[in-house]
Amino acid sequence: MLKELRIKNFVIIDDLRIQFGPGLNILTGETGAGKSILIDAMSGILGDKMTTDLIRSGFERAVLEGLFDITGLPHVRQILDDSGIDCDDNTLALRREIYANGRGRCFANSTQIPIAKLQEISEYLVDIHGQNEHQTIVKIARHRELLDGFAGHTDLVSRIHEIYDRLHDLKERINSFETDEKEKARKLDFLGFAVREIEAARLVPDEEEQLKNESSLLQNAEKLFNEIGATMGLLKGDGGVIQSLKKADTSLSGISDYDGRISAVLETVKESLYSLEDAAAELRDFERTVQFSPQRINEVEERLSLISGLKKKYGNSIKDILEYAEKSRREMEAISSSEEEMEKLTAEHRAVVKVAKEAALE
Repeated sequence: MLKELRIKNFVIIDDLRIQFGPGLNILTGETGAGKSILIDAMSGILGDKMTTDLIRSGFERAVLEGLFDITGLPHVRQILDDSGIDCDDNTLALRREIYANGRGRCFANSTQIPIAKLQEISEYLVDIHGQNEHQTIVKIARHRELLDGFAGHTDLVSRIHEIYDRLHDLKERINSFETDEKEKARKLDFLGFAVREIEAARLVPDEEEQLKNESSLLQNAEKLFNEIGATMGLLKGDGGVIQSLKKADTSLSGISDYDGRISAVLETVKESLYSLEDAAAELRDFERTVQFSPQRINEVEERLSLISGLKKKYGNSIKDILEYAEKSRREMEAISSSEEEMEKLTAEHRAVVKVAKEAALE
């Protein structure tokens, strides 16, 4: 629930603070009163694109902040916990700062976060309904979640999901026991080979994407060096763009007080200068990471070939391959277990089914 909206130096708003109560809150006003500005501010807090022309004239920064009560929103709580963001009292403050130089910052409870994380969090907080607006309410995947949330069943749904996962795991293990002895021996041999092959590869999550990126860099190292060097010369060399912009900055600074149009041009020059200096620094940092090694190229290509072979056998990604290995280990353990274990699993399955039925009737 949105508890409070704070807006500073945004469009025509100087400093505004609106507090909302439980239930329905209505803001009314005639055309031009500024209602749409509040919606724009709310959209900014939720992660929509903001431009510098929204900053109030004469100011260098606009600040948008929303205060939310996230009680009963486990998805939001999970995102915050995974991101290391403290939220002890179920109050979440989302803040967006927009600067005249085109940059911006986002915060969740005073912790700076990327815009993508702000958008991920806000998806569960607010829906803005309007003509041609994106509305999560029309997403079929969200219907049951919204209904359960409205009915106050969030904790119950979470518990039923856990029960279902447990039932599914038990059923798989029971089914593996029902295979005849000859089939068990054949399957144990097959699963054992797969597990040993996967373990020997020592796979790391996200490794393939990193190797592909490294391969591209290694294969194109010489071209990268040449093009980056040429670009750096154009940017920072004698008579380069940055040096020319600095001269333009100095020249315009001496006459900017004579006419507001010159001041506007000067601001554009400064923004361009800052952006190009940042770009040059990023290029220099990137250049230091580029290496050329024929031996490393062979190592990377061999590793990629190994991963490709495993993907053909066990899954479409490293994550799938590792999950296949873990699932195979569980199957091997189940097949090797005694009949007593089978009876234990069957009894546990009956007990969990009973719990599931009771939970479904709550």
